[in-house]
Amino acid sequence: MPTRAGTRVKGLCFPGMEGTAGYLTAFLLLLKGYKTRGVMGIDMPSNWTALHWGLSIENVEHIISQAESKVKRFATLILQGDTKFNGIISLVLGLMLAPISLMYLVLAQFMLAKLFFASDKCVGCGVCARYCPKQAIRMTGEDKEKRPYWRYSCDSCMACMNYCPHEAIEVSPLLAVVFYYIATVPFISYLISNWTGYYIEKNWIDLIQYISILITVYLVYLISHQFMRFPLVRTIFSKLTHTRYFRRYQAPGVPFAKSDK
Repeated sequence: MPTRAGTRVKGLCFPGMEGTAGYLTAFLLLLKGYKTRGVMGIDMPSNWTALHWGLSIENVEHIISQAESKVKRFATLILQGDTKFNGIISLVLGLMLAPISLMYLVLAQFMLAKLFFASDKCVGCGVCARYCPKQAIRMTGEDKEKRPYWRYSCDSCMACMNYCPHEAIEVSPLLAVVFYYIATVPFISYLISNWTGYYIEKNWIDLIQYISILITVYLVYLISHQFMRFPLVRTIFSKLTHTRYFRRYQAPGVPFAKSDK
């Protein structure tokens, strides 16, 4: 029963898509000797506040209540010995989108991990680093001016953004544009073909391009992170981000973390 990002706007519910997650899990369990009697995706409130505002309490409660009823019906069938396999359409779409999913896994995820920054609201309390599920945030700088730095191990779960007690975590579309430019301009291929004169197999060029993208993204983010020490730069980045206008998402029953400062 994989969860998926459900949303609700003006009373209309929009289901998420689990893709291959349910049947891939069933296949892996099969390899381990287990038998699967049911597969079903369950909508939970989307927390992707890098792209949309956090859902209201009313919408969150509605989505969760719908999910609870669905889980109970599913569990009842399974416990009675029946079988129920849903999500065939999501499986087909997931297989069709597999190349895009692969690109996200090997490249886009790393770029998304580098779109976060801390605005002037940040007090260096370190709550984001302490509560990061992947321990992907490192606090850098002087004791009185520590700021979060996101590493490549970040998988953009948005926990830092949604639970920052000062709502200081933002996403920069400006960096997204820069990273997109880096990823789409085949400058490595150009350099190899025009500067060396050597012919290199396309697979090797793609690998070199991939490594160069990761290194360039790392360096660009490192430079931008250093410049974030200056109030003017933080102000510019803050003014140019859409997330400063978004409501944050708070999971029911999970209180916001308290700052030490």
